[in-house]
Amino acid sequence: MEGKTGHHKMGPTNADIIAMLGKIDLKLNDMDSRLKTLEGLEKKIDNFDKDLKKLWAHMDTVTKDTRDKVDRVENKIDSVGVDIERAKRKILDLEKDNSKLREDMNYVQSQSMRNNLIFGNIPEEPNETPIKCEQLVRDFMLEKLKLSREAVAAMKFKRAHMMGHKNTTSRGTTGNGGEERH
Repeated sequence: MEGKTGHHKMGPTNADIIAMLGKIDLKLNDMDSRLKTLEGLEKKIDNFDKDLKKLWAHMDTVTKDTRDKVDRVENKIDSVGVDIERAKRKILDLEKDNSKLREDMNYVQSQSMRNNLIFGNIPEEPNETPIKCEQLVRDFMLEKLKLSREAVAAMKFKRAHMMGHKNTTSRGTTGNGGEERH
């Protein structure tokens, strides 16, 4: 090409073009290298993302399992609390029943004993019958206790008997009185 002034402008030489292509090739190689590095980082990030998702899924599962276990334990604790309260009420009821039964037993015991008289140191006689035993008690009240004959005669006995082991020494005699207490 020739210009109006007569100067001929020359384009880049082959050496310039080869040098320029060499620079472009270096830049392309550098870009390829960086692109490979980016692709490697992208794979690592993808793997990290997958691992992170697995970890979150595992954490969700563990958290859910733990929550379920905690809920079951809380329910059992609540149930045990209710059972304890029920047991406390039952114990209180049983203690009241026990106290009432003791009172009733003491009353029945005292009622059964109220007409019983026990006399001691009355010598035993051979082949004693309940009638003979009653007479021994009446004699004892007259002679030893110095009660009046009228008072002793007015006493009613349901039964009289010796108690304790048979031996040659004296034993106690029980007189189960009737209407009157002495």
